[in-house]
Amino acid sequence: MLPITLLLFVLPLHAQALTSAEQAALSCFPLALITMVFVIGLAIMGAEFFQQPQMFAWAKVELTELVAAVILGIAMYGIINPAFLGMFLPADGGGTPTYVTFLDQLINYNRDMYVILGDAFIRVSKISGFSYDYSKGMGPISSWYSSTPQVGLSGMLGAITRAMDTLSASLLVVSSYKMLISIASTAATAYVMPLAIALRVIPNTRKLGSALMALAIGMYIILPASVAFSGALFDQVTHSTSPPTFAAYFSPGGPPDLGVSDVKQLPYLPIFDPSTPPGYGTICNKWINAFTSLGEIGWSLIICPPLHACCLIPYPICKIWVTVFYIVVHVGFSIMYSDNLRTYLANVPVNDMYETLYGTALPIVSQLFILSLALPLISLILTFSLTKSVSMALGGEGQLYGLSKII
Repeated sequence: MLPITLLLFVLPLHAQALTSAEQAALSCFPLALITMVFVIGLAIMGAEFFQQPQMFAWAKVELTELVAAVILGIAMYGIINPAFLGMFLPADGGGTPTYVTFLDQLINYNRDMYVILGDAFIRVSKISGFSYDYSKGMGPISSWYSSTPQVGLSGMLGAITRAMDTLSASLLVVSSYKMLISIASTAATAYVMPLAIALRVIPNTRKLGSALMALAIGMYIILPASVAFSGALFDQVTHSTSPPTFAAYFSPGGPPDLGVSDVKQLPYLPIFDPSTPPGYGTICNKWINAFTSLGEIGWSLIICPPLHACCLIPYPICKIWVTVFYIVVHVGFSIMYSDNLRTYLANVPVNDMYETLYGTALPIVSQLFILSLALPLISLILTFSLTKSVSMALGGEGQLYGLSKII
């Protein structure tokens, strides 16, 4: 019997490349099986030799339990991988389990919203910090004016920062949960299941073995299945919720392709770049800078001597003309540009910024945070409930109940 059972146990594993750790874990079952066969054989021989029917009956019961444990172990290792891959591969046959697809989708959803808010933070910072100064001296009289027209928008920066912190927490939760599933799947097949089958064949640890067997099933099959179920809930929530019709804000290029239908309708910050106001090229023109840098005295020294030499215009009179012309051009240009700036800043869609942030973007961040916390929690509750049911079916409720109290 022993060679046949060992052969049947190895058959489902012939196509799997086992690591040294998995081979060490799998060695627990053959050792436990050999030990139990040896003990049962001694019990049968002792019962026949000493004429002890009670010992013979015990040996028969233990032999039946041993055969059941062997068959159960073979079934677990023969079915667990095909069942998992067949149930949770996507319909397109892409080779990625649907729970991974769902978690990656949720991670990308949070990450892309984080990038959008980061861009909004930079733009609002530039808008709220944009200021200009105007000053001019005319003889004994001087004028000065300074303005920061949109300084009130700085209050939005705190809200954007807190929203980005919330998205960071969501990313941490979902990414950690994805890693937890990967670790649980590896541990279930490499360590928990071999140990569970080994304990299942020993009389005094059968309940513990059944509980660990159910735990391995929960870690490898039920947990990913519950995440896939949570992913279906996620899609249902995001597609059944009717988002408002958002204007094309937040980015000159429009919303990026984020892979989720609702994210494509996220609000975007109004197109406004305070670093390049109208007339910016004129102010930085080298000829305008040369005209301004020379001043009225410099232009008087350049223009008046030739006019005095050729036209006999007195230098003081020429200097007055040049000074008046310079002041008119310089001050007039400054006044016109200041008026242009006021018109430019008046066109900043401040109301749209507030409505976009507080009416649409922040509620979406709240929804993302709730989904990122609630759906993993739902999958954990489903996993433990179903794992407990499997444990009851396998006879391991007592040990699993202690785990449930801990959780």
